[in-house]
Amino acid sequence: MTAAAATRRSGATRTALAIGAGVVVLLLIGLLTNNHRDAAPYDPRSTSATGTKAFVQTVEHFGAKVSTADTFPPPDTDVAVLFVAEPPSDRIDDVRDWVRDGHTLVVTSPQSELTPDGASGAGPHVAGDAVLEQGTCSVTAFADVDRIDRGRTGSFIEAFDVPERAASCFGDGDSAFAVVQPVGAGQIVSLASGAMFQNRNLDSQDNAALATALFAPRPGTRVAIVGDDAFGDPAAGDSDIGGGLGRIITFGVSLAVLQLGVALVVYGMARGRRLGRVVSEPQPVQIAGSELVDAVGNLMLQMKQPANASGILRSDLRRELCARIGLPPGAPATLIADTVAARTPIDRETVLRAVEDRPVANDLELIELANQIDTIREEVLHGHAP
Repeated sequence: MTAAAATRRSGATRTALAIGAGVVVLLLIGLLTNNHRDAAPYDPRSTSATGTKAFVQTVEHFGAKVSTADTFPPPDTDVAVLFVAEPPSDRIDDVRDWVRDGHTLVVTSPQSELTPDGASGAGPHVAGDAVLEQGTCSVTAFADVDRIDRGRTGSFIEAFDVPERAASCFGDGDSAFAVVQPVGAGQIVSLASGAMFQNRNLDSQDNAALATALFAPRPGTRVAIVGDDAFGDPAAGDSDIGGGLGRIITFGVSLAVLQLGVALVVYGMARGRRLGRVVSEPQPVQIAGSELVDAVGNLMLQMKQPANASGILRSDLRRELCARIGLPPGAPATLIADTVAARTPIDRETVLRAVEDRPVANDLELIELANQIDTIREEVLHGHAP
C-alpha cells in the first residue's frame, strides 16, 4: 500500500466513522425522545404502561371516533375526557356551559373543581387492594360492569360523596368511585381515578367494559381527549390520533436503525485497521517541468491559442533563466536579456524577443518562438553559462 493510498483509506475510514457516530447519536436522541414521550401519563399515542393507546383502540373498535383536542371546548365532540387537563377557576363556568348544551364530560381527577367533594378511603366496596365491586349502582350504562380495577394512583381521595340528584356506582350510595351529575342537557361523569384506562390496567377485570360504556355507547360517538394545555394555549388547535411520522416509527424500528448505525461504526473501525507499516513503492518516472510546459504549449497550439501558448512558454523560460543565472524571480526582461547576452554567444535582441511578452499573431510565429526558446534553453541551461 502506498502512502497516498493509505492516506485515502484513512480519510474514508474517518468519514465512515463520523457518519456512523452521527447516526448513533441521532438515534439515541430519537430513542430518548420516544421514551420520554411514551412515559407521558395518559398519552393516547403511547404504548408505555401509563399510556392510553390501548384505550383508544378499544373504543374505536366499538365505533367511536377518537381525537385529541388542545383547545376547549373541542369541536364536533359528544364526549370529552380530562385525564390530565385541569380548567382554571375562571373557565369552570365555560366548561359547565358546554356540558349544559348536551355533552358528556368525564373527569378523572378527584381534586378537580368539577367533581363532588372527595371522601378518603373506599369503604366496604373494596375487594383486595384495587378491585372495586359494583356495589350500589344507579348508573344504567354501568349495569353490566361488575367490578373494576382502579389501579394504584397514590391519591388520598378514592371516592366521592354522592350529591343529591346524582347517580353513582362502585360504592354504597353515600360515597362512590363513579358519580354522574346531570348538568342541563348533559352530564359530568366524575371518576376518582383514570388509571383503569391506562395500558397496564385496561385488560384487568371489567375496565374495558367500563371504557366502552362511557366512550362508545353507540357507533359514531365522537370522543375528544383534552390535552393538558387546552386551557392555556387557545391557538393550538386539535388533531387526530394518527400523528406525524415520528409517531408511527415504533421503538423496534428505531432500535433496528440504531443497530445499523453501530454496525457502520464497527465496519469503519475494521476497515481502518492498518496491518503493518506503510510500504513505499517506486514512483513513475518524473516528467521534467520544461517538457510539461512544452506539452501544454503544444496542446494550446493545437487548440489555435498561440497567444496563451506563447505566454506560458515565455513565463517558464524567464523562471528557469533567473534561477540559472542568479537573478531574482520576476526580474525585468531587459535585465535577463542583458545578462544572458553577456554570458553566452546569443545576441541580446534574440533573448529579448524570447523572454519579453510580445504579441504572437499566428502559429508560424509561435513555432519560431518555440525554436528560439529551445535554443536559449539548450545554451544557457544545458550549456556552460556561468
